[in-house]
Amino acid sequence: MSNVNIQFDLSFDSDNRFATTLLQGDFTYIAEIDPPADEHRPDSQLVLVRDQAMEFSNLNWLLGLSINDRAPGKDNCPSIDYVNMLSSSSHKVMIFCLSGKEQEINDIKAAAAVIKSSGNRNIFAVTGNWNGGQPGKVQYVDSVDIIRSLVPMDNTFNIGAAVNPYRYNPEDVFLLYAKMKRKIASGCRYLVCQVGWDMMKAQELQWYLQMCDIPIPVFARVLFMRYEDSNLLNYRRVRPECVYPLPICEVLMRAAQQSPEKFLQRQIDLLALQTVGYYRLGFSGVQIAGCHNATILQQYYDKVQEYLQEC
Repeated sequence: MSNVNIQFDLSFDSDNRFATTLLQGDFTYIAEIDPPADEHRPDSQLVLVRDQAMEFSNLNWLLGLSINDRAPGKDNCPSIDYVNMLSSSSHKVMIFCLSGKEQEINDIKAAAAVIKSSGNRNIFAVTGNWNGGQPGKVQYVDSVDIIRSLVPMDNTFNIGAAVNPYRYNPEDVFLLYAKMKRKIASGCRYLVCQVGWDMMKAQELQWYLQMCDIPIPVFARVLFMRYEDSNLLNYRRVRPECVYPLPICEVLMRAAQQSPEKFLQRQIDLLALQTVGYYRLGFSGVQIAGCHNATILQQYYDKVQEYLQEC
């Protein structure tokens, strides 16, 4: 297998703390913020998003916020709708997701221009969900094409992309790594793993990147489940892309049967252990999804530090 030797240029004309942190190799914590649930949202919902960003700003150990784009619901509003509001309400690093869902390439470029005009340079490119080929609708823009279109537009963009190493059929594994290398060759500067619990597959991803001599930062995504979704553990899936191991399901289901508080505490324990595993495997950090409360995030971080002392 031939090596892919890639030189990553992470120099920026303007200040970019995220890019600097990637260069330094520090283990980094990023928290996700979801958009309001309705594209015709009232101002009060935007205020809730702003207040969440301000609350997270008080967590000194948290480097930045990743702003999801029209996810998880189909009617959620685009991330660029509140670029200026979030940029002014929090001093944290901002990473804006750009989804190719029902978009054309010119839409993506226009959104990137809005992000750039606000003084931000961090973009996370995702393909988004296919709309099923409904007549009269644009389907999607692939994340590889998003990256390829934005790099010539402005080489100071710090663009990341997703990777899902939790594939087990040989065909799926080959396609996964082939597309990942296309993203990197197109200008992707960091990767974020999808949610998963198979640490051997996470380690396999790191081994593969080392074998191919691709020195790119990789973040792992960890997920706080809602208590209302605990019944989905019967099917071992909380989200389509994430399969939960049976022992994890059993532990969480027992805790959910006791109380919401027990369920949350058990999640904090397990996610902290998972985070320590990613730290030991050489990941660049974690991106925390599903948590909208700064107090809970602080409890999670304290537990991670406790386990790091023990492991």
